[in-house]
Amino acid sequence: RGRSQAQWIITHADAGCASPGEARVLYELCAADLTGMRTQVEVHTRGRRYFIDCGFTAEKVGIEFDGRAKYGDDARSIHSSLSRGWHIIRVGWHDLEHPDELIAQVRAALTARLG
Repeated sequence: RGRSQAQWIITHADAGCASPGEARVLYELCAADLTGMRTQVEVHTRGRRYFIDCGFTAEKVGIEFDGRAKYGDDARSIHSSLSRGWHIIRVGWHDLEHPDELIAQVRAALTARLG
């Protein structure tokens, strides 16, 4: 009982997930058959180095789980920190209550970047 779920977790485990929330976001992305993402994507901007929790590097779409403090104190500073062409989707625990909405947002961002 639960063997297939355990096998899925083992197959998809990613040491780049720094928190249970990040792991849950990655799980939802994988379960939705989204591919091409990497964890802890390194980005250099304005003389600083940042790591985006999960990113689609070709499309420059990043997903950040509850990480506001590492990019700045307000929306303006966060935007300027990550304005090197990345579209950042902010995710909190409340967003994981409706993963279909999160997946739709990610798919829309990826489609917009490809178009």
